[in-house]
Order: sequence, then structure tokens, then C-alpha cells
Amino acid sequence: MDKNKLKAILSLIVILFMLFNDTTLIALPLNYYQVLNRPNLNNFLLEINKDIKERYGVEDYFDEENVEGVPINKDMYADRGLLIYGSPFGEVKEGRKRFLGYTMEGDYFTNEYFPDDLWKGGNLEDRNWIKEPWKQGLNFRGKQIQQNKIDGNTVLDESIKKGLAYFYEPDGKFSYSKSKLQWSQYVHVLQPPTKWTWGIGVAWHNMDGKTWYKTIPMAPFDMPPPVNLTVQIYDYKNKLKVGSSYIYKAKIENENGSEIKTLVKWTINGQTVKQEDISFAKGEKEKYTNITYTMQESSPSIVKIAVEVNPDKNKPDNETNYDDNKDQIEIEKELLIKPDLALMIDSYTDMLSPGEKFTYRCKITNKNGDALTTNVIWQINGNIVKKEDITFSKGEKIKYSSYTYTMSSSSPKTLTIKATVNPDKNKPSNEETYSNNSDAVTTIKDIPDTSPGGGEESGLIK
Repeated sequence: MDKNKLKAILSLIVILFMLFNDTTLIALPLNYYQVLNRPNLNNFLLEINKDIKERYGVEDYFDEENVEGVPINKDMYADRGLLIYGSPFGEVKEGRKRFLGYTMEGDYFTNEYFPDDLWKGGNLEDRNWIKEPWKQGLNFRGKQIQQNKIDGNTVLDESIKKGLAYFYEPDGKFSYSKSKLQWSQYVHVLQPPTKWTWGIGVAWHNMDGKTWYKTIPMAPFDMPPPVNLTVQIYDYKNKLKVGSSYIYKAKIENENGSEIKTLVKWTINGQTVKQEDISFAKGEKEKYTNITYTMQESSPSIVKIAVEVNPDKNKPDNETNYDDNKDQIEIEKELLIKPDLALMIDSYTDMLSPGEKFTYRCKITNKNGDALTTNVIWQINGNIVKKEDITFSKGEKIKYSSYTYTMSSSSPKTLTIKATVNPDKNKPSNEETYSNNSDAVTTIKDIPDTSPGGGEESGLIK
């Protein structure tokens, strides 16, 4: 390829990159609120000047050129609703220029997205702000600050609070609901906000022996108040036995009491199980939602329950912070400890003579101390001779049952005496095992010797 052609192509690439860097990055930020019904380019100056006259009592504020003859940037108005003159200039950080152009009064129009030169944490209201900076003889970038026709107008207070919340509350630098400062007395207006367009100003504060400035965006008056919804699961169990249920409860907070309709979504292990529409009346700040979960044998060992408010970020679409819109807890599955009854005959005899009687006793053990009612049967050679209900209180683990038998001449020579707890396997029906529910012993009838003569004699056999 010809070297001159190659140079031309490379130069074009560089020019395109610079154009993209200067306009696209600063034209449409992802979180910049747009008022959709603002006047079109054909009559925007007429309509906006009319709004400024009605709102501030100032006539013909804007013109096609500013006081220094710099033309208005119509592209910036079309893209962002900002009325500025000229083009972006100044040092560049992170692809953004320090100034977007000039104001009607010829002031530098500060870029609200230019990175802070210094940030030491905290909240914007904590700074040592300079009141009425236009009276303090401050110099800003080589120009002395002069009071304009809008500075100090208290109608700006709500617009400033909304603008600060929109841009700085997501980073924790400002709180709309906690703001107490009368910001209109500290902000030098570079462009007044209108019904449709953003305004912008600058405020100064002293820190470490130096004076610093901060760009202050002012929201369009038609922009809804800032919204910040939060949700927190406040009533829960983090362990649940198989078969057990619990109602998990969450509180949704509407921090600024805005009138809004939103959506709440519950998920279990990532699967949506419930969606619920929630409406807040103006001034209403709390709502509640809940879900019932039953632990199953098939459930994983850890169950994740999450709740999210405004999950699609469109009800509303102007929240100042989405980081606190979701809460999640983990529930540990506790395996169901099944009841386990065991029986052992602990008192018996292996021989009885006719006319003798004996009380057989069995020990019933309730392994887990569950509260339950069961039954015991006694059998002799397979025939049921006694039935008895046995009740365990919670925590009670041992009970006894007994049966008394009298040997008679008609009794079988061998008796198999058997005791069984929960013989029908239905009291309870979910024992861990039934193999230890029975025990049996053998008792032999002692028949006396009725033959004539004495007893056995040792001696010679003749």
C-alpha cells in the first residue's frame, strides 16, 4: 500500500477517535435523565425563555449567541437538553473534558462528569461551603465570579437537591432525604434549570487551606423527585427441618415517600416463585411482602431465598441507587429426625410351676423424646393377651408396660411371651426403623415328678 494512503487512513482513524472521545462519551451518559417532551430545535429558545420568565422573572435569558458572540451548541441541546455555547475544552480525564463550553454569561460551563480532582469521602453537606460565592471576590479559572440574574433564587433549592441526588447519591456522596442545606445560597448558576432542561452550577468549599469547586447539577422541574427503594428480609429462619414451613417477611422502604408503583419479585435458588405489584401513595414509606417456604427432602442442603424490588429497573426508571434493591438469605436444611421407638423385655422368668404367677415387664424407649402416643401389645404363643396405649410427653424418653401371667396345669409346656410397641406401624407412621420394636422371651412350665418312691440314689446296681 502507498505510504501516503496509509498515512491518510491512520490520520482519519485518529480524527474519528478524537471526535468520538469528545462527543459520544459526554453526550449520552447511561444514567442521564432525559425529559422527553422538551421543545424541539425549531422553537426551543422561545419556549425555554418563556419558562424562565415565568419561573424567575427574567426576560430573554438565552439568545442564539452568548455575550461574547459564541454560538449556541444545538447538538448538545438535542442530545442532552443542555443549553451551552461553543464546544468542549480543557484538560481531559478518563476521556472527558473539564468544560463543555460556555454559558450565556460567558462563564465556563463545567462538565458534571469530569472526575473529581480530590475526594476525601463523607457527604457533600459536610463540606465547608462558601455562602454567596458571588459576593466573596472568588476567582474561578482566571475569571472573577459575578452574581447573575438567577443566583440566590430559592426556587432552585428543590432542583438542586434532585440533581445532587440523581448524580451523587448512588456513590453515597449525598442524601436527598437528609439534606438540610439551602443550596441556592451556595451555588453559582451557570445555566438555570427549566421545566424541561437541566441546569448546572458550581459551589466552592475550603479544605486543607485551599479552595475547591464542585459541579452542581440542577434537575429539570418536570423530572420526578428522586426515588430510592430498598428491601430487607427481617423475619426469617436460617435453619429449617424437612417438612417444616416458615413465612419469610420483607420490608420495602420508599425512602423519599414518592408516589410510585413498583414490582417485587421473590426467587428460590434463582427461580422466580412470586411476583407482586406494590403501590405507594404520596408520603407512604413502608410496605411489606412475604412468602411461605416448606423444606422438602429433595431440597438442596442450602436454600437461597431472595427478594428484589424494581428488578427490571423500570418501575420507576429513575432510582438513585439500585445496590440496595435486593436482599438474600441462606437456609440450611436440617434433616428430619424421625421418631424411633424401641422395646426390650427387662423382667421375666424362664420357668413357672402351675399355680405360680409372674409379672413380665418391658421397657419402651422413645429415642428422640418426641411427644407422641403409641400402643403396646402382649402376646403368648402368638395370641394377643393385652393391649395398652402409651403416651410420651415432649422430652420424655422411657415408659414401661407389664403383663402378669399365671401358669396353670393346662398351660402349654413352653410359652413364648412377646411384647411389641407400635405393632401396626401407624403410631407413628414414620419411624426410623421398626426392627427394634419387639422382644420375646421363653418360659417353660415346671412339671413336678409324681412317680412313687424316693429320689435318685447312688449305689451299686445289682
